[in-house]
Amino acid sequence: MFSNVLASILVAMNFAQGLVGAFNTIILLAVMSSLLPYALCSLAELMILIRTGRTVAGAGVTKVAILGGVGFTYSLWAIYGGGAQTVFLGSCSFSWELPFTS
Repeated sequence: MFSNVLASILVAMNFAQGLVGAFNTIILLAVMSSLLPYALCSLAELMILIRTGRTVAGAGVTKVAILGGVGFTYSLWAIYGGGAQTVFLGSCSFSWELPFTS
């Protein structure tokens, strides 16, 4: 319910730019909303690998570390590419819903 209200407010804010501006804002917010958990999961993979001290074959550890690092770097790069307004609106969206999901 709260996300619907927030989405309506965001569309109303960007409607001055026209339908194309509202569409771009919604698409960029959707991309950010999917990339933030992806970045956190990639970072968690690296942290688990470091903290558990797993001893896997040398190539296995290297592969997991490279994939986690590349995934985290890609997500940060894509979030940065969305622009400051998208990051700000996405942060507002996450912080708005945080008290209701905890």
